[in-house]
Amino acid sequence: LVSAIKLQDVDALIMVLVVAIKNIDQEKVKTNFIIPILKELTILKNSDWIKEIWFRPYRKKLFEVFDENEIEVVLDNLLWLNQIDHEGEEILTLVAKKHPLKVVKFFGERLQKSKETEIFDAIPFQFQELHKIFSSHAVQVIKEVRTWHEGDDGLYSYRGPRFLSLIFPDFPDEFENELLTIVVRGNEEDIKFVLSILRNYEGQIFLHKVCREIVISLPKDHSLLNEVMIILESTGVVSGEYGRALAYERKIKEIEYWLEDENSNVREFSKHYVEILNQQAAQERERVDEEIALRKYEYGIVD
Repeated sequence: LVSAIKLQDVDALIMVLVVAIKNIDQEKVKTNFIIPILKELTILKNSDWIKEIWFRPYRKKLFEVFDENEIEVVLDNLLWLNQIDHEGEEILTLVAKKHPLKVVKFFGERLQKSKETEIFDAIPFQFQELHKIFSSHAVQVIKEVRTWHEGDDGLYSYRGPRFLSLIFPDFPDEFENELLTIVVRGNEEDIKFVLSILRNYEGQIFLHKVCREIVISLPKDHSLLNEVMIILESTGVVSGEYGRALAYERKIKEIEYWLEDENSNVREFSKHYVEILNQQAAQERERVDEEIALRKYEYGIVD
């Protein structure tokens, strides 16, 4: 180990680390080997050790015996991962089972560090397992992610809310309830924060409750209501020539119950929203009909 550190030999350091983790039950292995190696690899800006550890059955022992300070050493090293793939997510999932908020803070630090290099991929496109751990920690997670906004230069406005949508993809009840609380008790900036999160869900029907509360909270002529409408009408990916028209027509049926809502703001908003959807659906069908007719004409097809 001393020679590997002196030579800054990454391969040798990782080799010793793998053996040390396998023998972690032995006295002083953690203190004399594992922690010094992880710190040295961090100095060398290298996190490749996870490629040799993530699949090994004894990997779990590492996080069962680590205290909070030692977990910080691991997370400090993982900041140098260019991207969080399945290997990195496996290690982070083991950490999050005992220290979920530390992992959230870790991603906030990755966002800050990503300013240092253009190739640094701070947040993955999606999570396979990690998000399952956070469903019961929504209040604390949202509070932590909002701190990323401090001193923001545009970094937060997209990736902070996107991160929340990645770790709460199914919009669990605790997450929904916390967003509702923010809307009811908050001000315009709080509503903007909630809207920035909702943008990432492609207009799914489970957004209705929070969107409704926003409509109730805002004056009838407020500009943010246009943002609510854009969020609700978002369709994501559609298929088939009439796919977008059918999506708009489906959304009309999904929102029709708002037309009878007890709140006048909601009734007025939904009436306007349904009118717009009807226009868009009709225009989309007309556009597709014209394209089909033109293609038939070009190929000499007669009905």
